[in-house]
Amino acid sequence: LLDGQNGFAIHGVAAGDLSGNSVGSLGDINGDQIDDFIIGASGASPLDKIGAGSSYVVFGTDEGFPNPFELANLNGQNGFVLNGINAGDGAGFSVGRAGDINADGLADMLIGAGNASPNDLSKSGSTYVVFGDDTIFTDSFDEGGPET
Repeated sequence: LLDGQNGFAIHGVAAGDLSGNSVGSLGDINGDQIDDFIIGASGASPLDKIGAGSSYVVFGTDEGFPNPFELANLNGQNGFVLNGINAGDGAGFSVGRAGDINADGLADMLIGAGNASPNDLSKSGSTYVVFGDDTIFTDSFDEGGPET
């Protein structure tokens, strides 16, 4: 049984989110020398966009994690959420580490949205590359840019 000392559970935000359908280690995306991880939730419906999907980035810490860890409590200091752009995109169905593809010394990440329909190409899919950043993150943004 996980008790916070030997590990912890991470719970999704809402029914049907499919949180944890993909998970991945990212390396250090925020420059604090501690590895971070990502959790995909391709069924999430952020901002009433049904099935747009979300991906939750959780920053590693040397201060421990609560058990359970609630993804709804991400606040920009402990991690952030990346929301799919359009209803039905399923962003977060696949997530992964991209290495440091822009050579800035920080790990980068990949988010797959296999049901996305860019350029009016039905369900042709999209992959989003998100660069690591050592500045303060906001708590939430979509693959098209920061939420306003």
